[in-house]
Parts: sequence; structure tokens; C-alpha cells
Amino acid sequence: RQAHVVHVGDKLSDPELSLQGFAEALELLKGNAFLGLFPEGEIHWNGSLGSFHAGVVGLSLLSGAKIYPSYTLKPYRLFHRQIVVVGDAIDFAPSGSLNKETLNTLSHVLEVKMQELKHYGEMVLEQKKRGK
Repeated sequence: RQAHVVHVGDKLSDPELSLQGFAEALELLKGNAFLGLFPEGEIHWNGSLGSFHAGVVGLSLLSGAKIYPSYTLKPYRLFHRQIVVVGDAIDFAPSGSLNKETLNTLSHVLEVKMQELKHYGEMVLEQKKRGK
């Protein structure tokens, strides 16, 4: 609580905790809070992107909150400077009804945008290394 972390848990091992976390995240977003989420459901310390879950898109549709995709370019190392690339806001609100097909389609859209952001960031990082 002191770190302001919403623990979602794993829906297979603890479905009640997963629902509580989703409800808490939804309330925060409805109150116009800024909430950082991992669409893969976990942090990948090696820089890779895992498969996306539809929960982030569901939260966006239910709350009306925009998604600001971001990607950390360097693998995490304690006390080392990180480079974060932030993309344009994505507004899924006018995307239609809330059903499984819509959630999966929009989740894929988000995943593609994140891959593009990652590629762009890596390109910028490579140019920076070359001194351009």
C-alpha cells in the first residue's frame, strides 16, 4: 500500500485477488489517477515483450482512460540510468462494445504499437551509440 502498488495476482492461482486488483485499478482510473501496467502481466527483465493480456484494454474501455505506451530500452540494472520511450496516447473508448473479440483485437493492436515503439527506441539507441 505504501508503494501505491495494485497487486493483481494470477487468475489461475488466486482468482479472488485478480478480481480485487482489477476492481481497484478500475476505480483508480475512473478517478483520473495515473496507473502503470504491464500488458504482459509481468515484468520481463531481459527487454523482451511477452504475449499481451486483454485486461489493460478492458480497463481502458471501462474507465475511458487513454493508454500511453512506454518501453524501457535497456535491461534493468540497479542504479543505472534507464531510457524510456513513450508513444502517443491510444484512446480505445470509441472502439465499440466490450466483448471477448473486441478485447482480443484491441489487445493485439496495443501489442503491435508496443512492438513499433520498441523498434523505434532501439533504432534511436543505436544511432546514439554511433554518435549521430
